[in-house]
Amino acid sequence: MAEEYEQSGASEFIKDRLYFTTLRVKPKNTANTHYFSVDEEFIYESFYADFGPLNLAMLYRYCCKVNMKLKSFTLSRKRLVHYTSHDQKKKANGALLIGAYAVIYLKRSPEEALQHGFFDFENFDVEEYEHYERVENGDMNWIVPGKILAFSSPHAHSKIENGYPLHAPEAYFPYFCQNGITAVVRLNRKLYDSRQFEDAGFEHHDLFFLDGTTPSDLIIRRFLHVCESTEGAVAVHCKAGLGRTGTLIACYLMKHFRFTAAEAIAWNRICRPGSIIGPQQNFLEE
Repeated sequence: MAEEYEQSGASEFIKDRLYFTTLRVKPKNTANTHYFSVDEEFIYESFYADFGPLNLAMLYRYCCKVNMKLKSFTLSRKRLVHYTSHDQKKKANGALLIGAYAVIYLKRSPEEALQHGFFDFENFDVEEYEHYERVENGDMNWIVPGKILAFSSPHAHSKIENGYPLHAPEAYFPYFCQNGITAVVRLNRKLYDSRQFEDAGFEHHDLFFLDGTTPSDLIIRRFLHVCESTEGAVAVHCKAGLGRTGTLIACYLMKHFRFTAAEAIAWNRICRPGSIIGPQQNFLEE
């Protein structure tokens, strides 16, 4: 019966070996089939009304899980079926995971997806990604490795406010120096004195525009000029480092790497969930 269902309803990724499907009820493993789900293992923390995609670390861990199952001696004669519930959000996130796996490991189209070297599964440091993504460790993510880092706004002094850690510019100096960051771009209202960065040898640029809105042509041109003229990497932040930050970085991706708007939005969100919101999405498309 399980085999019949696979034939009729499941998507085959590796012939007679790896499948993806949607089921209403948790299935039981059979002599020939091993079912697994990550619906409750990889949980997306929403920022607005968004529901995905799952971040880079979760994608990495998913691929490791699939590869481990494919190599497992005890599962070597079984069909592996990644199933998800009928919940639309779980289904979409699950489909993205196995779709990305197919691109990365099965060399499926689009082959160009990783052509820019933004992500290398062989050398990805998942612990480092998860460490610096946490608020207490700086809330930072590389969007263009070695060139553009997104992070949330520093504050004048390091402190805990309503149980939420806030970091002074000084908290970022060691990481920035170790990773070749030479300039900081601020897009939100001033929560710290720019001289805190400048006195430590970092360039600092203010390109303010309102939270949740889209940048003017002038701001886009100035942002691109900063990125293009800076020797070294650029760290960019707005208040949360999501909407305004992601939007301008997407403009850079579209200009320099010929990403479509959808590709630029998707890559931002996988690297830094919650990026680019509301009208910012339509703005990039237009």
